[in-house]
Parts: sequence; C-alpha cells; structure tokens
Amino acid sequence: MAVRGKAVTMNANLEFGGGRMLRGYVKSLSPTSAGFNSGDFNKYRNNPPNPGEMGILTMTYTRNSVPFDIKLGCRLVQLMGTMATLALNQGDLTNTDRKAIKKIMEMQIAEIGTDDGPQG
Repeated sequence: MAVRGKAVTMNANLEFGGGRMLRGYVKSLSPTSAGFNSGDFNKYRNNPPNPGEMGILTMTYTRNSVPFDIKLGCRLVQLMGTMATLALNQGDLTNTDRKAIKKIMEMQIAEIGTDDGPQG
C-alpha cells in the first residue's frame, strides 16, 4: 500500500467478463464505492467495459508485512479515461476483510487530515 498525494492507494486487479483483466490501483475507498485507476483500460478500446457491467475487484492489502487479497464483486458505475468508479458489493466479505477495509479507510482519513480546508 502506498500513499500518492494525500490518499491511500492499494494495488488492485479488476476483472470483467471475456477475460478482460486490468491491473492498477484503488484510490478513494469508501464502504460502498471505490475509484480504480488503470492504464490497461486503453488495451480494451474496441471492447471497453460498460456502465452496469459486473466485475471482480481484488485489492492487495499488507498486514504485519504479509500481503493478502480482499476480493469482492463490483459494478462499473462510470468510466472516464483511465479512472473508473465502482459500486462495491460487500455482502460476501468476511469479517477479516471488513476490518481491513475499515482500517484502510481510517488511514485514508488520517492522510487527508482536517487542515486541508480554506484558511481564514
């Protein structure tokens, strides 16, 4: 997991039907959505994923120096260039995965901080 700018990012893979596998990273994770960025979208210009299409998002999270995967179903909400907005289906997550996502979101909030607003 890396910090790019002021948001926590995680390496991730996104897979759609027809064997379309995209490697990239997740940014702006929330309990119900995620931003996924990947240059691999350019590989599928002739057959891009469409809004409403279902996929599988696999995020790699490191805990105690040991990586593990969080895998969950998702739906493509919007695709703009190399950035996709995904609606997450957390219904089938284990409690361990839920705790990991909660910790990631807490880290994201800590990185953003409260001093980024207007001064005055």
